[in-house]
This record gives sequence, C-alpha cells and structure tokens, in this order.
Amino acid sequence: MNFREKKISLPVVILLIICGIIMISTATESHADIIYTTTFYDTDYQTITYDGSGWVDINAHNSTGSLWNGFNVFLNNAPLSAYIVDSGIDAPQSSQNPLAWASSSNHFINLYFDDDPVDLDNTANFRVHIENPFGYLLSVGFYPKCPVPTAVPEASTMLLLSCILFGLLVFGKGRTLRISHV
Repeated sequence: MNFREKKISLPVVILLIICGIIMISTATESHADIIYTTTFYDTDYQTITYDGSGWVDINAHNSTGSLWNGFNVFLNNAPLSAYIVDSGIDAPQSSQNPLAWASSSNHFINLYFDDDPVDLDNTANFRVHIENPFGYLLSVGFYPKCPVPTAVPEASTMLLLSCILFGLLVFGKGRTLRISHV
C-alpha cells in the first residue's frame, strides 16, 4: 500500500506534521533561565540579580550545622509587575518531597518540606518561576529555615519539680486535716 492508495491529501499531511511538532515542543522539559549554586554557612539571606522572566534554580548546600525544613525566596524592592508564580504549571519545585508552600505576597514565598528535611552537608535544589514582564533588574533573595528546637527539660529539673509538688501535696494534706479538726 503506497501513499496514493490511502488518498490522504497533502494539506492533511502538513497539518499532522505541524501538530506533531507542536506536541513535541510543548512536551520538552522547561530549562532554567538562571542557575545559582551556593553554600549556606548560616541562615542569613543571599541575593542574586535577575532581569528576566523565567525559571530560577537555586542549588543550596547545607553547611549551617542543623537540618532545614523550609526555604524562603523573595523579591527585594521589586515593582508590582514582577512576582513569584505560586500556582499552575509554573508553581515552585524542589528536590525535597513532598513540597508545600505559602505565599504571603507576590514577592515572598515560603517553601516547606517537613517530611524530607535537608541534612547537614547535603544539597537541595529549589526552583521558582519569576515573572518580570518589563525586564526590571530584580534582587532575588533566599535563605533556609531551620526547625525550632523543642525544649526538653533535664532530668534534674523534673526531679526538683516532682519533689516540690510532692512536698506541697504532703504539706497541703496535713494542713487540711488540721483545719478539719478545729
């Protein structure tokens, strides 16, 4: 069976080829417009400058001395037209899963990954999409978040507290008995 026996017209073949090209081009993975690799020795923020619209990849190495369970990205002194995308196909991405986020404004986003923290001497990737339609020179800042340590009382503190409570209980019962006999 050859091409002429199928009786497919040339415009239909051209249309199918164009549709195939469009499908292949939209299926390709988006690339980062800027990739920044850094090491954090503390939780102070770091900044980069960016004057485009697109993906910003931040490869962050943890040398802070504690694990991270969050990462914040913000636009410093940005115009209202520039913002961090927080939904749809351009939503934030990370090597840490599952990833959740909250955006307090168009210029600030908190990324959370409590179930998969970044351990000491490990690297994590954070990807945000920034829209900057007028090409302003933006200052993009970011910093890791460490979990707040839970206060655990020492054994000696618990022993002291127990002795005080026991003493109050004994003193209170003896005093109650004397009052009831009067």
